[in-house]
Amino acid sequence: MRTKIKYLLLALVAISATIISCSTGNPPTPQVIVEERLVVVTATDEKTDESSVLDPPTVEVESPEEVTNTPEKNIDVLLIHISKELQSGYATKEALTSNGVEFEALGQYYIGQSDFSFSNYRVVVVPQFWNTKTTRALNENANRIIEFVNDGGALVVFAEVAKNCDVEYWTNSWSPFPIYIELFYKGDCASGKGNEKTLIAPAYVDHVIFSGFKDEYIQAYGAIGFQGLDSEWKVLATSDESGVPVIIEARYGEGLIIVVLPNIASHYNQWFDSTLLFDNIINYALR
Repeated sequence: MRTKIKYLLLALVAISATIISCSTGNPPTPQVIVEERLVVVTATDEKTDESSVLDPPTVEVESPEEVTNTPEKNIDVLLIHISKELQSGYATKEALTSNGVEFEALGQYYIGQSDFSFSNYRVVVVPQFWNTKTTRALNENANRIIEFVNDGGALVVFAEVAKNCDVEYWTNSWSPFPIYIELFYKGDCASGKGNEKTLIAPAYVDHVIFSGFKDEYIQAYGAIGFQGLDSEWKVLATSDESGVPVIIEARYGEGLIIVVLPNIASHYNQWFDSTLLFDNIINYALR
């Protein structure tokens, strides 16, 4: 009996509080219980009302494409550096560094990726054709390289095929115009005779790649020349001994292609003529 009277008195107190609150215009103060979700219980609720359960606020997150929008790079030179064993690959790095040129040296694994873009670079440099890896890299990316040139890029190929007359590694898939080479030195290729010193005769002495030369001929190494060139190719220099073209260039779309057969990259900082000619060609391509 006493228990019933106790609960009756509590009920009267609660009703009185409600009447006083309503008369003052203030709603009853809700009790807030924070668990895994935010639950609001009113003063008159005996059980949790599902309608009063508040779900966590929705947070909008940008899609990965919007969040990871990496800006394009703008690097001067991409050096297709195929193997650690390639001497001219290291020499070309040294030459680019000496000229203060920003560059990246990447192999086939990187440039062969579907999301790789040649458009991040102003100039693409191929250091040499001494192994099948170079040939494979150029063949597998030929269309993208041609598109890069068409869009305004410059491609510089230091063929360097003449050390042991390695003409079998030559490929022209990367060129929009046919280009073939021939061995004009008939010495003993197995002993490296193809890498003997030769003289280069500039076809256009006023061309910028020949700036700074005082002599009539330029000393270089190599015994490989071009044959059967299409009219699109402009001969910049020939071999003094045979008269065959050894340095050529062509315009394609908005871009430029320069192909150099004499071994000048691998003799950088060893011979004055090779060093100056390499510097002039790189700076010409970056113009």
